[in-house]
Amino acid sequence: MYDPKISVILGNVGSCSDRYCTGGYSAPFSIAQLFDRVASIEGVTGVEFVGNWHINENNIAEVEGHLKRTGLKPAAIIPDHFGESKWKFGAFTNKDAGIRKLAVDVTKSMIDIAKRIGCPTISLWPGQDGYDYYFQGDYIKERTWFEEGVAEC
Repeated sequence: MYDPKISVILGNVGSCSDRYCTGGYSAPFSIAQLFDRVASIEGVTGVEFVGNWHINENNIAEVEGHLKRTGLKPAAIIPDHFGESKWKFGAFTNKDAGIRKLAVDVTKSMIDIAKRIGCPTISLWPGQDGYDYYFQGDYIKERTWFEEGVAEC
C-alpha cells in the first residue's frame, strides 16, 4: 500500500475562503490548477481532498485523470462537516438527529469514493462539533453521538 510522506490539501493552495470570507482571497482555481500547484511543491507526493469541494460522485474520473497526470497519490479525503451553515451546531454531535444522519451519510459517501480512487484514509475534522462557552452542551450525550456516528461509518 502506498504511504505518502508529505501531502497537501488541495484547498490550501487555492483561494483559501472560509465560512467568514466565502468569496475567497483571490480568484478561484480550477481542480486542474490546484493539482498543478500541489505537484509543483518539491517533495510532495500526496494530495488530500475536502469531500464535495474537490471530489464528489460527479467528478471522480476527472480527479483520477489529474492524479495520473501529476503522479500525486490520494492521501486522504476529509468529509465536509464544517463548510456549510447546516453544520454550524456540529455534525456527529448536532442536537438534530437529521443532521447527525446527514453527517454519517456524507462520510459513507466519501468512504465509497475513497475506495474507488484507492485513497487509504478518511480524515474527520470535527471543527464545528465544539463549544463557545462552558456547559453549553451535554458533553456525555454529544460524545456518545460522536462515537455512534463514527461507529456507523
